Amino acid sequence: MKLMSWIDPENFNPNYLMRSMHLLPQRGDKPQWQHTQDYWHEKDALPAIDLDGKEFVYEGIEQEVRDANKAAAKQFATAAG
Repeated sequence: MKLMSWIDPENFNPNYLMRSMHLLPQRGDKPQWQHTQDYWHEKDALPAIDLDGKEFVYEGIEQEVRDANKAAAKQFATAAG
């Protein structure tokens, strides 16, 4: 995967950030690694994430913790509107 700067300078480019871009982590070129700073997309997309998906299940985590995380996410989604 090609590595790119942390934030696309065409999307978000304040000077203080551009001066230290070389110090920040890099991102991949695939959409799931992009940092778009797009509130209007994220306000709908983040609450719709299935936190019980296989990518979020880690060995050694008890079901009680997973249930608490799910309840917290549902509460956040409700509060966010």
